[in-house]
Amino acid sequence: MKKIGLFLIIILAIQCTERPGNNHLLIIGDSNGAAKDGWVTELMKLRAYDLFLNLSIAGNTIGFDNLDKDTLNTKKNIASYLERGKDSLERVDKILIWLGTNDCKTVFKDNQDVVINNLDTILSIIDAYPFKKKPRVYLIAPTPFAPDSLLSEKYHGGEERLSRLIPQMAETAQRRDVPFLNLHDSILAEYPQMHKDGVHLNEYGAAKAAKIINTFIHENK
Repeated sequence: MKKIGLFLIIILAIQCTERPGNNHLLIIGDSNGAAKDGWVTELMKLRAYDLFLNLSIAGNTIGFDNLDKDTLNTKKNIASYLERGKDSLERVDKILIWLGTNDCKTVFKDNQDVVINNLDTILSIIDAYPFKKKPRVYLIAPTPFAPDSLLSEKYHGGEERLSRLIPQMAETAQRRDVPFLNLHDSILAEYPQMHKDGVHLNEYGAAKAAKIINTFIHENK
């Protein structure tokens, strides 16, 4: 009987362990995620046995029609993203959301008060979606903006706006019981060595971000 009991304990332990290949990840992001050398590509290397559906799009926002394109408005498209995730992955275990950079563009500077409400709507839609088993959602604060002197004019003032948005993201994530990674602050000191143009990560930056994200996922299963 003791041997049988020990055997059952071992089986249960194996079932509760996150094994390679048993995670299906849906990624919702912008150009830093869509890039061939971006953080999603680097994360795939670290989680080589997992299945990914990367729906990151250059220019994507939390809730604005960036460049007058509703395809770049996640709030309008989140339901279809979830449906694509279910259809392509069969199940969705984890959803990673890295958005906010383009919501902080100069063109949207007078509409910042709606950004966090748009994010809350996205999380609400995810929570209400009829998954067989609810996925774990992870919210990631974007990486910093460089000083305006290094930025294209369309991003001027972005760091100030992002710095105001991040605490709101943290509060919203806490209220909704969503793990929140403040990647912005995690890499702020090293950011000058991590970007191409003040906004987009270089290869080193993408690899560094992916490592931080992967550790965060393991710590918040």
